[in-house]
Amino acid sequence: MSEVAVSKLTSKGQITIPEVVRRRLRLQAGEQLEWTVLDDGVVEVRKAGGHLEALTRVLRSLREGEILAELDQALLRAVTEQERAGR
Repeated sequence: MSEVAVSKLTSKGQITIPEVVRRRLRLQAGEQLEWTVLDDGVVEVRKAGGHLEALTRVLRSLREGEILAELDQALLRAVTEQERAGR
């Protein structure tokens, strides 16, 4: 089921996450969100997850025929980014 919610951007670049979104994602104060801007301008927002979610995103982004060395590098980058983010 899709739902549309609207937020307003403050002068400090902050938004309030609409209640319907907080409920659907089961968000609690202090939790992190992950924002992905796609090439077509669509923005995906999801509750930040662990290494499994990072691996899934990396695998989805790979083009058919990439070699294992490229996969290893992409996975290492994803894990390093998550470690920097403190997950």
